[in-house]
Amino acid sequence: MDETIASLVSYPWPYIVGLIVAMLLGRGVKFILDFVSSEIDCSPQDDIGTEKWINIISPAGKRGGEWVGSFERILFYIAVISSYPQLILGWLAFKVASKWEVWQNIVKVPETKDQYNNLSVTGRRAWGDRVLQRFLIGTLGNILAGFLGALTTLIWLEMRA
Repeated sequence: MDETIASLVSYPWPYIVGLIVAMLLGRGVKFILDFVSSEIDCSPQDDIGTEKWINIISPAGKRGGEWVGSFERILFYIAVISSYPQLILGWLAFKVASKWEVWQNIVKVPETKDQYNNLSVTGRRAWGDRVLQRFLIGTLGNILAGFLGALTTLIWLEMRA
């Protein structure tokens, strides 16, 4: 770790370029996520109007996922560069635990008809499929982007040595 910090301070360009590569690859992740989301039919199935349904399934802050993805790529980049894979494992465990809690509130089939609250089971499952696919593809894409950015840095440093 101390060697990495000393290298970063004395010759930062490989690290800067590696981070830029990771962040640019992240734009590709967003493109793939948008494509996957558009392919999943998430229209209301029962008596809910389309406008109301869109308001229910659309996140309040639409750019929150982009911010999380950007920080995630940086985290993966740092974990690979510093040879600290525990950082990746810890983040993935936290992310799965967090998503599990959200999942219980989105997709869980109500136990009684009174708990349906005007959301169709079919619509909730379609929405859940969309959330799950974005979660898995986004996480995998961010791991790959962070890894490829780190690989760029490591190759540059190796060529310099």
